[in-house]
Amino acid sequence: MASFRDIFRRASEAEKAQKRMDAANKVNLRGTNDLFRAIERGAHSEVIKLIEDGADVNGRSKTQGMVSNMMFRVPYAAGSTPLHAAALLGHFDIADTLLKYGAEPTVRNNEGHTALDYALMSHAWCEESLAKKRQSSLTLERFVVAAADKVNIYQRTISLLLARSGKPGLLELPEKFKDMLPKRRKPAQDDKPGL
Repeated sequence: MASFRDIFRRASEAEKAQKRMDAANKVNLRGTNDLFRAIERGAHSEVIKLIEDGADVNGRSKTQGMVSNMMFRVPYAAGSTPLHAAALLGHFDIADTLLKYGAEPTVRNNEGHTALDYALMSHAWCEESLAKKRQSSLTLERFVVAAADKVNIYQRTISLLLARSGKPGLLELPEKFKDMLPKRRKPAQDDKPGL
C-alpha cells in the first residue's frame, strides 16, 4: 500500500508535468508559442525538450507570424504548425524530429499551404537570393557559402517531406527541382505478388 508521502509526491510530479505542458503550449503576443520560437531560432535541443514537456507538435499559430534568418524575413499564415515554420526555415533536423513525434505533414494553414509548400517556397527564395547576390558586386564569399548550404538544406527538407507523404498543396514542384529528388522505382513485373 502506498504511503501518503508517495501519493503526495506522485500528485506533485503530475502537477509539475501539467504546468510544464501548459507553459510549452501558452500562446504569446505573436500568436505562437515557445515551440515556434525555438524552431525559428533553430534550437533543436530546446525543441526536443519542449515536445517532451508536452508541446503540441500540431499546434497552430493564432495569428500571422514572421520568421527571419540571415537571408530573408518571410511571413507564415495563421493556422501554421511548427512543421510549417521548420520547413519555411529549412531546419531539416527539426522537421525530422517533429515528424518523429507525430507532426502531420499534410495539414494546411489558413491560406491552404502545407509544410511542403513552404519548403518549396523557401528553396526558391533562397536560390533566387543566391543568384542575385552572386551578380552583385557587394557579394561576400561567406554569404554565398551560407546561401549554398541553405539550398542543400531545403533540398533535404523537401525530400523528407515528400517521403513522409507531404503532398504539395497549392504549389507544384518546379521542373528544375524535380531532378533533384530521389527517383521512385516503378515496380517490375517480378515485384507483383502472385506472378
